[in-house]
Amino acid sequence: MRGAPTRSGPAAFAAATGPDARAELGRIRRFSLGITAGLWQVLGHTLLDGERETHNDVEAFTGIGFYGRPRATDRAEVVVVFPGDGASEPLIVGARNMDTQPALEEDETAMFNSSAIAHVTAAGKVEAKSKGGTAGAVATVVDLERIITALTTAAAAQSVGNPPGAAALEAFKTALEGLVPPWPAGTSVFRAE
Repeated sequence: MRGAPTRSGPAAFAAATGPDARAELGRIRRFSLGITAGLWQVLGHTLLDGERETHNDVEAFTGIGFYGRPRATDRAEVVVVFPGDGASEPLIVGARNMDTQPALEEDETAMFNSSAIAHVTAAGKVEAKSKGGTAGAVATVVDLERIITALTTAAAAQSVGNPPGAAALEAFKTALEGLVPPWPAGTSVFRAE
């Protein structure tokens, strides 16, 4: 195409690899994460002098309403931006921890650490469980009210002229087995271990 700009030639190469271009490209980078007692520490490349590029006391912008820190032994990564002309104040704008990240299906979300997970499934279920655990139904207030009703009914039936004991327990068991729907029903959305 006649008159179209090209990126070939020494001048174009010098512009694309010059100090200004390198400075711009270096303002958004991936780092390893080091953990400190206060703010976060990010660890970059090993420099020519053998020292590792390190930035201490870096603020993390991890989102509103959620904050987490990985274990110091995890291989967590962060995306760091260096705003401003001097690029001396790095900010963490994204983080991930592949050491603890669970495998998810399409349209699923998880909040997790090394020992537990809160998992929103594609089917709309919310499961809370320990790492490697299995979520099950959680009793609702209605379930508990049904237990109280069954206990009260069984106790009243057995207390008329009979001493408490095995018969009362048998009546309670029968009352529970007779509940419709079967007891306990549990919640339909939230499931937990």
